[in-house]
Amino acid sequence: MAFHRFNRFMVGLFLLSLAAGLAAGADRPKPSYSEPELHTLVPLGGRAGSSLEIEVRGKFLAGAHAAWMDHDAFDVRVKSVEPVAAPDAEGDEKAKSKKDDGEYQVRLQIDIASDAPPGPHPLRLVAAGGVSNRLYLQIHQDPVIAESSQPHQEPATAQPVAVPVVVNGTISRQGELDYYSLEASKGQEVAFEVIFSHETLTKGFRPQLRIYETAGSWLGSRKLTQLAFHSEVHGEINLSPGEAGPPIGTTPVNSGLKYRFGKAGRYLVEVASERFQGKPEYAYQLRMAPAGADYQSRLKDSEWGRSFTRRIGADRLEALWARTVTSNRPTDPGAEGQPASGRPDPETAYDNQQGKRPAPIPNRVTHWTEKEPNDESGRATEVALPGLIQGTIDRPGDVDTYRFKLSSAQRLAFEIQTPGLSPPHFTPRFEIRDAAGRSMVTNLHKVNSTLSEGQWVVKDIESKVIETFDQEGEYTVEVRDVTSRNGSPECRYRLLIRPQIPHLGQFTVETLKRGTEDRRVDPLRINLAAGEAKTLIITARVEEIDARITDSLGERAFDWGTGEMILQAEGLPPGVQALPGTGILKIKGKPRYQTIRKYNYLPDVLQAVMVIHAEDSARVMALPESVRLTARPLIGSRPGPVIPVAEVPLMVVAGSEAKAVPGEAVGE
Repeated sequence: MAFHRFNRFMVGLFLLSLAAGLAAGADRPKPSYSEPELHTLVPLGGRAGSSLEIEVRGKFLAGAHAAWMDHDAFDVRVKSVEPVAAPDAEGDEKAKSKKDDGEYQVRLQIDIASDAPPGPHPLRLVAAGGVSNRLYLQIHQDPVIAESSQPHQEPATAQPVAVPVVVNGTISRQGELDYYSLEASKGQEVAFEVIFSHETLTKGFRPQLRIYETAGSWLGSRKLTQLAFHSEVHGEINLSPGEAGPPIGTTPVNSGLKYRFGKAGRYLVEVASERFQGKPEYAYQLRMAPAGADYQSRLKDSEWGRSFTRRIGADRLEALWARTVTSNRPTDPGAEGQPASGRPDPETAYDNQQGKRPAPIPNRVTHWTEKEPNDESGRATEVALPGLIQGTIDRPGDVDTYRFKLSSAQRLAFEIQTPGLSPPHFTPRFEIRDAAGRSMVTNLHKVNSTLSEGQWVVKDIESKVIETFDQEGEYTVEVRDVTSRNGSPECRYRLLIRPQIPHLGQFTVETLKRGTEDRRVDPLRINLAAGEAKTLIITARVEEIDARITDSLGERAFDWGTGEMILQAEGLPPGVQALPGTGILKIKGKPRYQTIRKYNYLPDVLQAVMVIHAEDSARVMALPESVRLTARPLIGSRPGPVIPVAEVPLMVVAGSEAKAVPGEAVGE
């Protein structure tokens, strides 16, 4: 029977120290186990309510006995574990003696419940060396079929399919082309998507998608007319080992397009690999569905940066206040000037320069919809703050203008989302101007180049901007595409204008050390032998917290807090403890580009080290347990609400000093 013991670990980000108890075990020999590594998965997934057999390949998988998934809708059984013979290993005694370090193939039988949520689901294997990194199993509600075993390298032998459909395929050899044919009606719009993985991306797989129309010539033969081509890769993460950011493998990669057929007929879809590369592990899923069908995004939303896809709705302010790092709160307009709690609070205000305290801003978001024509400031739609504006750049060169009034100096945040098209197909640019038409701030900002010596200027674009408005009065907001070429009914946006809310943004958790010191794959897991300790590096982005700003206007005070917080580890198994630690987190030279007025665009970044230590008495586990990491901001001198950070699988394994205890396995 599994059991859990909650072991809470609390440490401020600015009060880090290494536990003295670890020093006594510094001369302990290195454990002899090797962590399992998963490299590829074929096929990539199936349909909810079905069963399928998949093959997983990787290293150190001898004795793999279980799978670990994120949902109870999957029943996974290990059918076989076999070493993969290297092409040149025959007769090579040295290679045979190291077969445990070679590649293994594990066959799994997976039964998928009918209520399994669509989208990517992480899959890990459990072996003697602990819990593996994760690969992703893609689950769909549309029919899922296998690529035909018959040759379909030529247009004449294309595999017929019917929309909607998902095809499990591979580009298994050099120069391979996979053709599929479909019948489309006039005016039908179909979404095409090629789903693959980060693991094959790093191995050189970059799928290309082409749509052809077939036509007959006067000789009676068939020729192809290319209608569309797409090779864009979404969600690519290019990080060095140990660098803070989403670890490789967390975001499935996909490439897709939409096409409206001008006439009824038979059309061809071609899937190929860039530069015609091919390998047996180049697995893909070709998904074809009506463009209007409900589709769950497979890209992880981001709290900051170039992502314009994060959700911005009426509950945005409530979500940010739940992650706040300050006691300052806006006033409910129905409470006649009282704080949202209903009690007077002299500290409730939005601090500004020279100690001025402007009138509190309501916490309720008002919805506004664009009304054409509004291309000029004289026709701008007036909005009240906080306001959520919904509009469309419906034609190339379109400009949408809005107007708002401030009765006192305030510091505002502007966030924009694109629920339809995303960059580069639609990259929204917004600019705020004062009553005289002078530009106050824009999300298209300058960065300095240390190489240019002022000869040219580099620019970047952000999805959120913060700005201090020192003067009361009327201001206008202009929204357009960053170019004059894009514009259509799908170029929709949501623009939220709200008060600045200091809050905890995105968290990143890593178990990798600095680059050359650690070459493990997928850092978000912990395998420990008894007596061993490993570290977690936790990076927190604290947004909208700038306390003092010095620029051409002088020094302006905006006092919100320090961003200090409590970190907690819950669900640690018996014999495993969490301790504060220290470490050199980043060693970098001078950045190539430096953002101008960084405080308006970028968050503060804090890092901490947490040491996970397995005591000598820790018992070997048959299955991993999930450790829950949380954070609590310090608001004044009191802890704030609990904010989830991550869940990390942890497993105590048999190392050089660990002793297994029969019948006492801890896990699910």
